[in-house]
Amino acid sequence: HLGLAPNEAFAIISAGSSTLRTTDESFQTEERKEIMQKCLFWESICKAASFPTDQTCLSSVLYANGMKSHDSAVGSLSDEEKQRNQDAAYEELEALEAIFTPEEFSVRSINNLGGSKSENVTTIVSIAQTHPTSPESNLYLEIHYVIGLYPSLLPTCLITFGKWGAVSNCEYTCGANIHLKIIEFISTLTPGEECIFTLFGHVQSLLQDEHGWNSLQKEPSKLLSSLSVHGSVVFNSTPLNQDSTSGCG
Repeated sequence: HLGLAPNEAFAIISAGSSTLRTTDESFQTEERKEIMQKCLFWESICKAASFPTDQTCLSSVLYANGMKSHDSAVGSLSDEEKQRNQDAAYEELEALEAIFTPEEFSVRSINNLGGSKSENVTTIVSIAQTHPTSPESNLYLEIHYVIGLYPSLLPTCLITFGKWGAVSNCEYTCGANIHLKIIEFISTLTPGEECIFTLFGHVQSLLQDEHGWNSLQKEPSKLLSSLSVHGSVVFNSTPLNQDSTSGCG
């Protein structure tokens, strides 16, 4: 649940339909479908913010999951650089495990289509964050990166609620707008430096600003105007609504 309105989710899936069609259906586990749709969302957000995705792990995650035929990032780093990245990321996870409780923090790794090489493993880090207007509910900061490439490449950063595809009454309908705020911040970060705790702190400040949160909830979507199918805008910008639980929602 990424806090999208139905028209936003439909536009993202439509814009990425060629990727969906060309992916081998035999590899389409629910976990991989989830990663694919989140990648399509992140790509759309980057485009809307005019942020170059080649500075992030996005293309490598797509490649590792069979959604892209080539990834130049894998060959751009030496084995020594990949090992340094792997060591730095591992030490960062150890530090985060010491800060957060097991209920707040989790890590999972997905061995992807390319086998067991480090650049074919996607790491997903989840950290619970309190919902600004529903303290009994948790939003989750979700970080995706490819082992050996992060922190040389910036990670994908998502704010999610609940299990993938779950229906919820939680007031989180400003997904597109809040992710554009996150992209603005990520664009100021320096590749090569570990940044997960920094991202956590920034997102936490966004969520604790109740006035800012309410403003984001009410603002028209800034994402729709940048999304097009067959070269034309899909929908006009409209206020987000509560029904945002399907597809990328």
